[in-house]
Amino acid sequence: MRIEQADDRITVHAPAKLNLYLDVLSRRTDGYHELDTVIQAIDIYDRLDLIPTDRGVHLNCSLPDLPTDERNIVHRAAESILERADAKCGVEITLTKRIPVGGGLGGGSSDAAATLVGMNRLLDLRLPRHEIADLAAHLGSDVPFFLSDGAARCRGRGERVEPIEGAAQFEYVVVWPGIPCSTAEVYQAFGFGLTPQNHGASFVAGALVSNDPGQLAAGRFNRLEEVVYRLHPELTELKRALEQSPLRGVGVTGSGSCLFGLVDPASAGEDIEKQIHQATGLTVYRARGLGQ
Repeated sequence: MRIEQADDRITVHAPAKLNLYLDVLSRRTDGYHELDTVIQAIDIYDRLDLIPTDRGVHLNCSLPDLPTDERNIVHRAAESILERADAKCGVEITLTKRIPVGGGLGGGSSDAAATLVGMNRLLDLRLPRHEIADLAAHLGSDVPFFLSDGAARCRGRGERVEPIEGAAQFEYVVVWPGIPCSTAEVYQAFGFGLTPQNHGASFVAGALVSNDPGQLAAGRFNRLEEVVYRLHPELTELKRALEQSPLRGVGVTGSGSCLFGLVDPASAGEDIEKQIHQATGLTVYRARGLGQ
C-alpha cells in the first residue's frame, strides 16, 4: 500500500491482488478452509482518506450501494483498532472504490488492512506489528497479506504469510465481467474430489523469483475456478475468448469473478487491453505486479 500524510490527514492507496495459485486442501474445524495460495498485489488501487475526530467511526463511500456501518469491513477494522488501543478518539474515513466488488481482487480485505495501518499512524496508536497482524487475521483471510506489499505464499486460512523476496513485477490484463461472485456461495458449492493435477505453489513462487513468465503461466492454478464456472457459465465463454488473445495462463482470481492473464513481455499490454475491451465491451485493466 502507498501512504501519503499531510497535516492532520492520511491517504492510503490500497492495492488489489491476484491469486497466481490457489489450492483448497481441507475444511477446518473452525469452519474455514485450509489454503495454500501464492498472491501478488497489483497496481489497481482503492483510496482511503482518513481524518481524526473526537470519537467513533464515520465511513463515507463512493459506491452508494455499499453499507457504511459495521456491515462494511472497513468500519469493523476501524472499530477493532480503536478498541484494541483503548483509544479515546475516532476517525472519519472516505473510501473511493476502484477495485470491483465481488471480483476476487481482494478490495475489501485490502481496504481493511489499509485502515489498520493508516489509523495506527494517523492517531499515533503505536500498536506493534504483531498486534496489527492479529487484528487483520480476525477480520478476514486475505487481510494479513495486504499488510506487506509485493508477493507472498499464504497458508492456513490465509493468516500465515511468507513474503516472496525479489518477486518479478509481471504485467497482467484483468477483465471485470460485471458479475459479482459471492465467496460464501462459491465455497458452499465447493466439494473435495480428486486433487487436480498442478505444478504446486512452490513452482509458481519459483517462477516469480526467477522472472520466468512461461513457468508462471504454466503453473497458474485455482481450485475454485471450476466452481465459479459452474455457477456462472458465461465466464467459461469469456475465458475461451481470452485464451484466443496473446494473454498467457488465463484464469479466475480468488473466488471470482475477474479473469486475468499474463502479458507476454514481447507483446504490447496496452494494445491487448484495448483489443479485449473492444471485443467484449467489458471493463479491462492493465496492471503490474508489485514487488517488496
